[in-house]
Amino acid sequence: MGIILTTINTFFGIFNTLFGIVNTLFMLINIIFIGGLVLAFVYFGPKIKSIFDGFTAYQSMTTKLSAESECLTDKELEDFKNKMNAAKDNIEQIKKLPVIGGIIPENIVSMITDALSNLDQVPICK
Repeated sequence: MGIILTTINTFFGIFNTLFGIVNTLFMLINIIFIGGLVLAFVYFGPKIKSIFDGFTAYQSMTTKLSAESECLTDKELEDFKNKMNAAKDNIEQIKKLPVIGGIIPENIVSMITDALSNLDQVPICK
């Protein structure tokens, strides 16, 4: 009877040890996953928001120039230039990352580059 109980105890001891190892692996995977989410929110969130702000600034500027008025004030032009430069810098930083660099579409990159190169053609209100 002692041999049977010892064998059962050993079997469940090995079984418990294996579950402990699996539990530790799942815990490490969860820590890595949560760390990745924190990195995404803290590091990539502001960069993507800056790119989105540059894109919406471009849309609002083109709407204003075509519908409301034919010119921009110096402050509006400077704000637009700052948003577009920040968006361009963040796009360049994201493009350098190995896997994530291909996420940003090329039409947004070319739109920002074209807008920055054509800022001297925007009429300024006096």
